[in-house]
Amino acid sequence: MCGRFASFRSAQDVADDLEIAELADDVVELSPSWNVAPTDPVRIVVERPARTDAGPGRGEITRTLQVARWGC
Repeated sequence: MCGRFASFRSAQDVADDLEIAELADDVVELSPSWNVAPTDPVRIVVERPARTDAGPGRGEITRTLQVARWGC
């Protein structure tokens, strides 16, 4: 049996709660679902150091909200 979950909060609500400054365009357009199944598009939080002149991994951590495909 596959796992399913609900994703019904607005992208802006999620961004506000997780202190995310940048939203990808497709994140805002993703419709709410009370039955998200594997292979459905879902919102994910990507956290990584910002790129700086000091080199990779030296910048402040940034978070973005993006869309990815969940499951196989």
